[in-house]
Amino acid sequence: MKPVRLAVIGAGVMGKRHVAAAKRVAGVELIAVVDPDLAQCRAAAEIGGCAALADIESLAGKIDAAIIAAPTGAHVPCATPLLRGGIACLVEKPLAATEAECRSLIAAAKDGGAVLQVGHIERFNPAIETLTYAGVPPASITALAARRMSAASARVLDIDVVMDLMVHDIDVVLTLKKTPVAHVSAGGNDDHAVALVSFTDGATATLTASRVTATRIRDLDVVTPDAFFHVDYIARTATKSRKRDNGHIESVDLAVTGTDALSAQLEDFLACVRNGKTPRVTGEDALACMTLTAQIRAALKA
Repeated sequence: MKPVRLAVIGAGVMGKRHVAAAKRVAGVELIAVVDPDLAQCRAAAEIGGCAALADIESLAGKIDAAIIAAPTGAHVPCATPLLRGGIACLVEKPLAATEAECRSLIAAAKDGGAVLQVGHIERFNPAIETLTYAGVPPASITALAARRMSAASARVLDIDVVMDLMVHDIDVVLTLKKTPVAHVSAGGNDDHAVALVSFTDGATATLTASRVTATRIRDLDVVTPDAFFHVDYIARTATKSRKRDNGHIESVDLAVTGTDALSAQLEDFLACVRNGKTPRVTGEDALACMTLTAQIRAALKA
């Protein structure tokens, strides 16, 4: 099988991580890194052993797929011509800065008959995969609570904490709880936000995201009538607790297996490029996530 010819657009922190993942995963020929900052671009290209290019136009006829790891505001201008030209794109989260821009990228992919996958990486976290496949019926979930807290990152300057951090948990919640949203409220500011999402069946999700805390926390609680699940994203652990008839609490560690999430995501993307497989995270999934993200951001400003 011929390797998929791949370019990484964006040579920042995430771009370099994608370059490293491309070197780990079989079936990839890394053609180039593209970034107008040639010093950064050359540094990333050296990691990948590939060309360093200043513009996307230089890729014409050289690639089958691209990873868009540029700042959010550059996603539409970077991905649109590639998608319309039939080049598969894995676009980092958030897919775009607005719902309208998300729709434009979905339309560009349809116009070009190209795969569009979105980099909501927590879908590939082994702990979340374990919870997803643990047989928790979405309708049985009565409450969820997610925390994503840490100090500010110098690599993210163009988006608020909801778009930067909370968006991960919004996507996971919508993946686990497949029920329409009834109401959204939120409080906080651009660097620390708490949102309460109510669903039409009465279930709730509490989402906390912060860039002003010294301790790094990434976790998720899921409550059902007969069990409590806790996921630690960082430790990649998942536990299930429940009350026995004798009143004692029984807690069991769920078996978490799998490779690193970035490699797993790239392998899924490559399977989509080669075989026409539907991506685990589609443009429509990202649009649904962006719709709820926009509701939360609007509630913050209300």
